[in-house]
Amino acid sequence: MSHIRKRKNGKYQAIVHNKNYPTQIKMFIERSAAIKWAKDVETQMDKKIFEDFSGAAGTTLREVIEKYRDEIVVNHKAVRSTTSKLNLLLRHKICFYNLMQLKSSHVYKLKKELSISTFVA
Repeated sequence: MSHIRKRKNGKYQAIVHNKNYPTQIKMFIERSAAIKWAKDVETQMDKKIFEDFSGAAGTTLREVIEKYRDEIVVNHKAVRSTTSKLNLLLRHKICFYNLMQLKSSHVYKLKKELSISTFVA
C-alpha cells in the first residue's frame, strides 16, 4: 500500500508499505513522479523482484574492506600479508565510492594503476 503526501517544503513524499518488505520512502519535486515511483515499487514487490539498495547507497567500499580486514582476515593463516594488501587498497581513491556508484570501469582503472602482482599471495 502506498500514499503520497505534500511536505511543507513543497516536495512530495511517496511512502510504500508492504508486509514482507521494509517501508520505502522517497522525496520528489513533482506529484506525478512520486505516484509513478510508488506504483513501480509496489509492482516489483507484488512480483517478488524488489531489491532494497538503500544500505548500499550509504556504504563505501572503504567500510566494507575495513570490516572484512578486521573481522574475517584475522582468522586466516596469512593475516599479515593479506592485511598489508588490503591496507594498500584502502589508500586508493576507489575506496571513496559508495557501493551504488562503483562500476566495473573503476575496478579496471584500479587494475591498470596497481600491478596485479601486488595482490597475488
